[in-house]
Amino acid sequence: MNVMQIEPSSTLIDESHMLSIKHHPHHVLPNTPHQIKVEANPLERFASLDESYVPSVPLLPLSPGPRPVFRLQSNFLADGIVLAVGFHHSVFDATGAGRLIEILAECCRDPGSQALASTTELEEEIKLRRLVDNTGMVTAGSYRQHEAQNRKVEMSTGDSNWIPPKLAVYSFHFSAATIAQLKIACNGVLSDIRAQQHDDERPVDESREPMQEFISTNDIFTALVAIDIYKARSHQTADVQAKTSPEMVMIVNLREKLASLPSTYLGNAVSVIRAHAHPQDTLPNPAVSVSRQHQHPSICSTALLQITALALQLRQKLASIDDAHVRQYLAHLMRNQDWSHIGTLLPGTMVSSWRHLKVYSLDFGPSLGQVIEFNPQATLVDGICTIQPERAGDVDGESPGWEACVTLQSDAMESFLRDGLCSALSLGKIARYTS
Repeated sequence: MNVMQIEPSSTLIDESHMLSIKHHPHHVLPNTPHQIKVEANPLERFASLDESYVPSVPLLPLSPGPRPVFRLQSNFLADGIVLAVGFHHSVFDATGAGRLIEILAECCRDPGSQALASTTELEEEIKLRRLVDNTGMVTAGSYRQHEAQNRKVEMSTGDSNWIPPKLAVYSFHFSAATIAQLKIACNGVLSDIRAQQHDDERPVDESREPMQEFISTNDIFTALVAIDIYKARSHQTADVQAKTSPEMVMIVNLREKLASLPSTYLGNAVSVIRAHAHPQDTLPNPAVSVSRQHQHPSICSTALLQITALALQLRQKLASIDDAHVRQYLAHLMRNQDWSHIGTLLPGTMVSSWRHLKVYSLDFGPSLGQVIEFNPQATLVDGICTIQPERAGDVDGESPGWEACVTLQSDAMESFLRDGLCSALSLGKIARYTS
């Protein structure tokens, strides 16, 4: 049975400091996604925000041996500072890393704060870590997942003819009004689906899960992106003998599911739910007609049904995950010594929401100020979508909307930009990241 062991740094601390500092005097901060146009080419004077800006803590380290699990790098530019955060996903998730940045902001804002050095707080974190260990959340399963992914990468890179895919990373911004309108339409379609089920004269299947009364904005947004990604990839492979996998996963924050874990827990507390994003698989059976009052002004009824049905599937799976369910699953993992039967490779499409992170509301004090832009380097994986942290306050006189950072192979991204609903609904508020 393989486990991950975490020990205090010894000589490694001299090789990889907790905070490293680099100066880029001839670089300036890149424009925000709202200012960059799709057809624009980045100017050389803009900071590239490539690997030289990031601390040496890969999200999924490929080589064995001791590795730091959390490091910071402060990059001083001509007109600002880029703070890069690196963390090992077997130890932290985005929520835990985000909490550490909150603590850092408090340190910078009030260096003399006694609350940050509270012995009670440290003891509580140690107690939580032990609780998680005993529950089985941090198991060899995490190590197996990364080990399997490593084997896959090694087999690929071992071929001298293998060329890594060219990835394109774009950010899409949706106004609050656009997303609110989509949510109203989808929940209206949900009522049409419920009405159809009620009127269906076939015998009721007692084993069928009860219909959910609502679907959330996050459910709908996740479904929208996942279906768009599947369609874009399908167009890419239309002329070759290749199939696009319809499987997608949505990341679930277990802090909201386990009663014993507070929202401030620093460790890795995420799981996934799996669904199919194939448009035909998502449609309800029997067929449902969208009533006139629930139709969307710019989305056809078929697409609206597909989004609603996949969002409903996600909501039903989320509803089945509660404290008892998670504990039973963890107990099952701990009873089994072999995790080979558990899915280990990264899925074709993965949506993770970081919207709850307080990035844009953090205050680092009068000398450093607040965050003006957030760039998720974790997006450099084909098929991943990160729902960006919510911006603070009004943006251009409007309420903060929703942002999604999507990574796809370049050919698929062309189709995503040209034909996708995400591109249409964002109304041109699209930015290209350096990949």
